[in-house]
Amino acid sequence: MHAGWRLAVTTRAAVISRALAQTRRRVRGFRPEQIIGIGVDTTGSTPMPVDGEGKPLAFQRRFSRNPDAMAWLWKDHTGVAEAAEITSLAREIRPRYVARCGGRELRFARGGRFRDLRGGAWSDEGDADVLADAAFPNGRERLAAILDCVNAGDVVCSAAEGVEFVDGGGSHHQGGGSHGSLASADSLVPLVTVGVDVSAVPAQPSITDVYGLVARHFGL
Repeated sequence: MHAGWRLAVTTRAAVISRALAQTRRRVRGFRPEQIIGIGVDTTGSTPMPVDGEGKPLAFQRRFSRNPDAMAWLWKDHTGVAEAAEITSLAREIRPRYVARCGGRELRFARGGRFRDLRGGAWSDEGDADVLADAAFPNGRERLAAILDCVNAGDVVCSAAEGVEFVDGGGSHHQGGGSHGSLASADSLVPLVTVGVDVSAVPAQPSITDVYGLVARHFGL
């Protein structure tokens, strides 16, 4: 942060309180209990240093005049090397993916002692039944592949059985085949082969295994 810069740091609670007060003045009969949700939108991340308890250093008296304790503005590229180092270390010491279902949570990352039915290696923390192989075939790999895609967002929703998502064009598959779920009922289909050696197919086959079957059969 350059000398002479001054940054006013405000807590989220203070911002919400101020917004409620403004709304109360402008909207006759408004009551806070009428609010059913609060949305927050940003154009990017603004990291802020915190202590061991997660409290921002900028709110502590001993750091109140220390510019390095303030929020680090988005698009400030002066700490690119340090950010890359932090990201690299974070990938080593904690899982990259989090799956939640019904209040249960599983954190997982590539590499580790756990082997799924396709032979994939993972490290797990939490409730492994959140992505049980029988209920969600190849769930870890499928979720990780989606979240690693450059065109994907940060959150993936899997539809419950009997629920369909409407796509951007307004279409859906209600009453027919589904494409919105990781569940086994929406993921598994029969594969019938004749005269093909399937001994190399993993215990939990995937459509991606068809290429290998054909290539080996024809010596490609």
